[in-house]
Amino acid sequence: MFISVAQTLNFTKAAKRNGITQPGISHHINELEKQLDARLFLRNNRAVELTTAGKEFLPYAIDIVQTAEKAIFRIRQAETGTIGHISVSAVSTSSAIVSKCLTAFYQKNPRILVDISFTSGNAQILAINENKYDFHFVLLDYQRNSKTGMFYRRS
Repeated sequence: MFISVAQTLNFTKAAKRNGITQPGISHHINELEKQLDARLFLRNNRAVELTTAGKEFLPYAIDIVQTAEKAIFRIRQAETGTIGHISVSAVSTSSAIVSKCLTAFYQKNPRILVDISFTSGNAQILAINENKYDFHFVLLDYQRNSKTGMFYRRS
């Protein structure tokens, strides 16, 4: 829930995204702030912004969620007798095409577990350059530097 608020900078939108009420998400954020003994957001009636502590915590929160999701996938893999695993990174705007591709893949390879992470802009470039995933669904405006092999976004 922290990640949703950090991404939207809006408690109401984050609550809708998580399927809970706005007071519910506020309660969760307050409890997290108490547990961390740090304010994660500056909030008033008109705006929400991350504090320095919130900005520092965000990448760790994302890593925690991704690690937990990967653990769940591995457990499912062990329980269902899945014979393989691939990881896919996709920009959130490509979800329709990703869904079609993964449905077709699953029909031909039902025992291979697909772990998908949705990323955006710079996070997508970092994921490609760090070789964190087996496959990437990227925007057309990414280009590989022929000298360094690194990807970057065309201007």
